[in-house]
Amino acid sequence: MRAIRYNLSQRKKINPAAFALRISLPVLLTIGLAVLTALNLSHLRRASPAPAVKIKTIERRLLDLTNQSQEYQNFIAQQKKVWQARIALANGLIDQKTFSFCARLNFLEAALPEGIQVNALTLINGAADRIALNLSAASFARLIELYKKLSPFQLIIGSEIEKGGIYQVNLQISYQK
Repeated sequence: MRAIRYNLSQRKKINPAAFALRISLPVLLTIGLAVLTALNLSHLRRASPAPAVKIKTIERRLLDLTNQSQEYQNFIAQQKKVWQARIALANGLIDQKTFSFCARLNFLEAALPEGIQVNALTLINGAADRIALNLSAASFARLIELYKKLSPFQLIIGSEIEKGGIYQVNLQISYQK
């Protein structure tokens, strides 16, 4: 018995070049991709630089960062010294000009004993920071007590007058912080 074969295509013959192209193109692409994959894998398998080289690189970088940090700290220390000097100067000027009288008044308040009345007070600004006082006291013992307290401050007694049991005194002292 004979087999019946039907060829339903328009062409009865297969074009070998087109067939070979259609079959070989996927095969060639597969081979090319396999070669690229192998090259990439071989590149990854290649030994990375020795750990000693990496360590030296990291140590160099760490040394550079340490040096840079030290430079910054030195700069900050210099600026801090400059600004501390400026701040000290400004504080000194403030103490001299603005509030110089407050310290002297606080000193007088602490130094004057009970029973002594301040009639007049003059603050003389200058190198010596003098204080001129006109005082009244009901007893001479209170005046002596005051003189003892003020004697370390270059006490100068201008006049001392007694009228009706009340002592009038003009004096000057030099108060420096």
